[in-house]
Amino acid sequence: MFLIYLKMKKHNKSIKSNLQSKPSRLTVIVKTTHDCNLGCVYCYTNPNAEKGIMDSNDLFNMINKISENNREAGSSHLIWHGGEPLLPGIDFYKEIINIQENVKKIIKGHKYRNSIQTNGTLLNSEFLDFFQEQKFKIGLSLDGNEYTHNLNRHYKDGSTSFDDVFSAITELKKRKMGRGVICVLNKNTASNLKDIYRFFKENEIYPQMNVQIPSGRALDNKELGLTPKEFGESMIELFDMWFYDNSKPIIEIDPFADIIKNLSNYRNKNKDDEYPTGCSFRNNCANSFISVTPGGNVYPCGRFAGDSKFYMGNINKGSIEEILSSDVHQKFLKRHDEGIKSCKPCEYKPICNSGCPDNAFLFHENILTKDGYCEGYKMLFKYIENAVKKQIGVNMKNG
Repeated sequence: MFLIYLKMKKHNKSIKSNLQSKPSRLTVIVKTTHDCNLGCVYCYTNPNAEKGIMDSNDLFNMINKISENNREAGSSHLIWHGGEPLLPGIDFYKEIINIQENVKKIIKGHKYRNSIQTNGTLLNSEFLDFFQEQKFKIGLSLDGNEYTHNLNRHYKDGSTSFDDVFSAITELKKRKMGRGVICVLNKNTASNLKDIYRFFKENEIYPQMNVQIPSGRALDNKELGLTPKEFGESMIELFDMWFYDNSKPIIEIDPFADIIKNLSNYRNKNKDDEYPTGCSFRNNCANSFISVTPGGNVYPCGRFAGDSKFYMGNINKGSIEEILSSDVHQKFLKRHDEGIKSCKPCEYKPICNSGCPDNAFLFHENILTKDGYCEGYKMLFKYIENAVKKQIGVNMKNG
């Protein structure tokens, strides 16, 4: 149990800091632009998504309206996303801070948390100085070591991007601004997991493992995708490397600590803690997130951006309340409130809530179905639960 405690200690600290008794609030995933300077083999961006960069009017209306919606909660979280969100330039982000400061004069005491998810290739000292001063949380995308990263994530002309991205994360670590990255799991990375784990560990980089989804450019590279079973097997392989590794440094790999925590709370009927945690597993993402595109169009999540079937309204034309009353949003609420019938007998339903609605749609063209990677997640949940039970037993005997 001591090993599990060590691996979860830092993670749980960050989770608890986010648990608040304040009213629920909406987080906005802001698609600053759908343009990008990379040509990643699996980019999920919808080819019909708007072009260009979000303008000042969209920025003001979005920040103003989300702040008003979150007035009682007292704060707003905005995740600046893309495409590549650094393409608009440093003045774009200076304008964001200026708007937030002006809105705070009207909504007294309102606080902002800004996060940005970037490919890292444009993250120069000017951006870093500004983001450090303004306390932006920065996440990068890094698909493992040099070999695997360059297989997946290269510039549009085919040239490699690893050196530029690794330089950025090295600078982030030096400034103590973070060490978290998103690493996409597909055939290129799944076949090199031992080398990838060793690389992350040696460089003390904390990956969030996201499976390649069948959307956007990935549809032209279907051979790189994993079946649900292959996804489960790969995650189990990586879990073993992490869970049974007693050497230092101990790195965090998302979502393993989330899954352990969710299983523990569920089995122990812990009602005092908030679960399940993790984007794909949370109780009702529709009441926690919206996404706004460069033209001000609103969708349930950034992964639905550009798909007219999931258009909820426009930030310039309606209130947040009107947007949330749309038929699309009501359908997402129905997924949570009524549940997925085929999932109800499953012992893991309480910790996954039928998974991600976008994965359900991509596999079944219907959000009112279970996550397309269900088989893989069930394999992983069962394996992790058994591994934790066995570890607890070993520690009790040794104690």
